[in-house]
Order: sequence, then structure tokens, then C-alpha cells
Amino acid sequence: MTDRERDVGEVLTDHVLGFPLGGLPVATASRTKLVILDTLGAALAAVEADGVRQLRGLVRRWGGAEEAGLIGAAGRVPAPNAALVNATMARALELDDVHEVGLTHATATMVPVALAVADSRPETTGQELLTAVALGIDAGCRLSMTPITDLGGASYVPRSMSRTYQTGVLGGSLVAARLAGLTGDVAHDVFGNAYSQCFGNLQGMAEGVLSVRVGQGVSAQLAVQAMELAAAGISGGRQSLEGRYGWFQAFWGGRYDTKPLLDELGERFEVDNVSIKPYACCKYGHTAIAAAVAIRGEEGFDLDAIERVRVHVFSADCWDMLCEPLSLKTSPEALAGPNGWSLAQFSFPYMVACALVRGGLTITDLADEVRTDQRVLDLLSKVEMVMEDTTRGLAELPEPGHVEVDVAGGRHIEATVRRAIGHPERPMTVDDQIEKFQWCAAALGADRVAAIIDATLQLDSLPRVSELTELLYGAA
Repeated sequence: MTDRERDVGEVLTDHVLGFPLGGLPVATASRTKLVILDTLGAALAAVEADGVRQLRGLVRRWGGAEEAGLIGAAGRVPAPNAALVNATMARALELDDVHEVGLTHATATMVPVALAVADSRPETTGQELLTAVALGIDAGCRLSMTPITDLGGASYVPRSMSRTYQTGVLGGSLVAARLAGLTGDVAHDVFGNAYSQCFGNLQGMAEGVLSVRVGQGVSAQLAVQAMELAAAGISGGRQSLEGRYGWFQAFWGGRYDTKPLLDELGERFEVDNVSIKPYACCKYGHTAIAAAVAIRGEEGFDLDAIERVRVHVFSADCWDMLCEPLSLKTSPEALAGPNGWSLAQFSFPYMVACALVRGGLTITDLADEVRTDQRVLDLLSKVEMVMEDTTRGLAELPEPGHVEVDVAGGRHIEATVRRAIGHPERPMTVDDQIEKFQWCAAALGADRVAAIIDATLQLDSLPRVSELTELLYGAA
């Protein structure tokens, strides 16, 4: 039977499980170390975030085998539960990287899955973890690009399902299987079990609630669980992607193209194409935030003289994600409320207003005192969202950010940004990424932060992953 006579899920499984250790291109290995560092920083910044505290307490109450550690906290818990907490942390503050064409947060699942499985297998080397993470990110991003999706125009149908959560379970299960040393039929059972657990809708993003954060954790938890089910003898399906009830049919109406999944598999790696986030919010808004920052930097810019702000949105998908309903996304009461932080991260009007007032959108710009800052609220009431819907596909992402500002006296300022800093075509420097990690992890103290940076950037030479994880676990 040739590869194309088999379900592409089987092809992908064999590729991830059979890829040679240390076979990554040098540039890809270096890139993977940096995205791992970025993900660890995003998690460490969220140790006390809403949703994380409650979840950590719940997992501790559940108890169980002391298999894997919790980033930035004491104690060990069952491996699936460690992945649940650590992946929730990685996503909680929207600081983790994104594959913009795939519309997926892959790394925030793959790193916690890898850590959880490696923790319960102390012989795991840094090279093994690095290779597994790179392959998992590649698998998750390729899977995310395979369904055919119209993001705007007459053929647009609103997305209801999350590629992040679903491909996190699928791709993450292969990371877990590889690090657990599973092979043959058992490895294929892992992927089949992963598909049987696929979940995830986008309603939480529409309402700006904490389930968005926890969904990232659940995807990692289920990925580890899929591996453990298969290892325990639970069989899984073999036509998980292309079968009559497979992922492409059940979730995407049978509209898919395997070219993004299979082309140059094992030669080109999508980890090279993820974007590192400079702003702590949904990546759909980053180019517009960058445009607002550019306007704010114009000579003679006067915040108090602004009369109107227009933000152009170029797809119905982006509009639905960040603007709908505008009555909620611009509500001072909702932004000041218990879900205000997470709501602001998915509110296009808030992102742009805050960027014009404060010069960006970091985690400090999401604090209670900023979300109730009268300067931000006054400007928020002047923001007009303009729909410029066109027929767009994934290949046209990221959307350009186009912002116009009218100020008193008739002056008009506008800016367009097609690539925000952190995009592969406009990358952050290594120093920039290290600086981001340093402020994310500052609570650990300078010496411990420096040791984590060194261990991560030398990951492929660590004889044991525990040389890194011992620095990550335990309270500040």
C-alpha cells in the first residue's frame, strides 16, 4: 500500500515517529529553542493569572501519581494534569506564538505535552525533547492549513471550531507518542485515540471568557491521555482524518487539500514560520496595533485632539473574532468586569484605543486600572470599525493593519502595517526574544532566569531534560 492509499493521519504518524533524532536543519533547531523559550516565558508570566490559579488548585485537589511538575509552582501531579495546567499558563496571557496562516497556537500545546511526558521518563535527553517539539509544531501547523477555509466574501461561513484545540490534540499526541517510545500499531492507536477526543469551539473568544485559556490546557491534557490510552491497550481508529467520519468530514465538511500537509514533509518545518508576539492579545489585531503605534509616533501627535479613529477590517472572520458584538467589545462595564482582561484581548476597538493611548498592548496595559482609564475609555468611544470584507483564504494571512485618525483642525493621519514585529518576515532579534523572556520570568530572580535561558538555548546538548525542568518547577 502506497502512502496516498493510506489515511494521511497514518502517513503523518509514521513521519513523526520515524524522523531521525538530530535530523532537524540547524536553523530549525535554533528556531525551535527560541520558541520553546518564548513559550516558557509566556507560562511563567501567567503563574498567578485568572484561570491558572483556580485550575492549579483543582488539579492539586484531584491528587494522583506524582509524575510531572508545574511551571513556576511546587508539587508534582499526573502527567496529563501537568500538561493541562502548564498549557493553560502558556496561553493565558496571549503572549505565546502563533502560526498566522494556520490560525493556530501550536507551541503552547507541544511544549507542555513534551515536558509532561519527559518528566515521567527521566532518561529523556534535551535533543529528544527538542526534536519532538519541532515535529509536533510542524504537524499541528500543517494540519491547521489543510482544511479549505474562506475567511471572507460571498462564500464565507463563520468558523465555529478551533484549529488550535483540535490540532493540539492531534499533533500533541504524536509528541507524546514519540517521547514515550511507542512504535507500530500502538503509535497509530495514539493518533486514533487523539481524534476520538477532538473538541473545541470558538464561543469563548466571542465572549472573552477564561475557557479560552483552559481550552489550550485541555488539548495538551488530551494529547497525553491519548498516548496513555494507547499504551494501556486501547485501540484507536486508522482513518482519523480522511475516513467517512474523520476529522476533515466531521469538522470541515469534507473541504480539504492535503498539499499543505504533505508537501516537503520532513524537509520544510513550520516552526520556522511562527510569529512571536510583541502584544498580549489575539494575533489578528497585531498589525492594526502596530499601525496605531506608528501613528502615535508621528511628529505633533496629540492624543487630546483626536476626533475620530477608523480601523479597517479585511475579513468577516476577523470581524467575527474581534468585533462581534461591538456592544460587548466596546462596553466600559464589561471591560471593567470579572472577564475584562480576557475580553480586552479579543476586542479590536480596545486594542487600538489602548495602543494610541499607551503605545502598545502589554500585560500591564490589560490591568484593571488601565481598562478603566478614562483616557482609554474616551478614545474607545471614538473608534469606528470599518468592514472591508473581501474573499480571502489562509494564504493571505496575516491581514494588513490599516488605521486612520482624524484630529482637530482637519489633520488626517493614517498608517498601514502588513507585518508586525515578530513575524518571520520581520523577526525579533535573539536579544529581543531574550529580553521578552526576562520580563516574563522576572519574578524568578535574575540568576534563575539566566540559568533557564542558558539551558534552553543549549537544549540539544543537555544529557537530561531535568537540567532544564528543575529550574522551571517550584515557586519563585
